Amino acid sequence: MKKPLALMLSAAFMVSLAACGSGGSLEDTLVSEDWQAVMDYSLTPEHTIVFREDGTGTMTSSNGSGGDIVWETSDGSTVNVEYSTDKTVKNYTFEYTNEADSIRLTDHGQHMIFVPAENYESETEAVKAEMLESAQALDWESAYQIKLDNEAKFQEEYVGQIWKWTARIFEIGDGYCKMANEASSLGGANNAIYVYMSNSDLANLHNGDEITVVGI
Repeated sequence: MKKPLALMLSAAFMVSLAACGSGGSLEDTLVSEDWQAVMDYSLTPEHTIVFREDGTGTMTSSNGSGGDIVWETSDGSTVNVEYSTDKTVKNYTFEYTNEADSIRLTDHGQHMIFVPAENYESETEAVKAEMLESAQALDWESAYQIKLDNEAKFQEEYVGQIWKWTARIFEIGDGYCKMANEASSLGGANNAIYVYMSNSDLANLHNGDEITVVGI
C-alpha cells in the first residue's frame, strides 16, 4: 500500500516568518526566542532550547526530559553550548544564520537545526524541501553488505549523508518505525532500519505500509 512521502526529520515533523532577531545583538536574539528543533539527529524526541541572559538555559524534550546548558557566543555568528544532565555532558557548536526568510541555529556536525518556535512550521517545510533536493537514493542491500565487510568504509560513504529510501513498515513504536525491504523467514523485518519521526506522523501510518523516507 503506497503512502505519501514522509520525511525522516529526527526531531519532528510544518504563519509566516517573523523578522525576529533583526536589530540587536546575537545574544539579544537568542534570549528573546524559544528555539525549537526542526531537525535533531542526535536527540529525540523533539527538543527546545531556552537561552537566559546570564549565559545559562535549558534544553528539554517534548517528553519532559532534558538538562541545563551553559552558552556563549563568538565571532558574532557562533553559539557554543555545553549541555549537561546527571548522566552526560555534551558540547554543541551552532552557526547562527539570519537570511531574508530564514533564521536558524545549525550544528552541522550533529545534523541539528533549531529555529524560533514561531517559525517552526514554515522552517520545517523549508528543510524538507532542501533535503528532498539533495537526497540520494539508498540501495540498502548494497549499503548493508558494505557495513558487514568494512565498517570504516560504511561510515565514510553513508553516515551523515542525506538518503531517500522506500521500504515497508514492520513495526511502529514511540517516536520510530522499523522498516525493511524484505521479511525474514520468520515473518519479521530482515536487515531493518529504525526510522525516527514525530508521533504525529507515525499516527498516520500502519504496519505493512510502503512509504518513502528522506533523512540522515
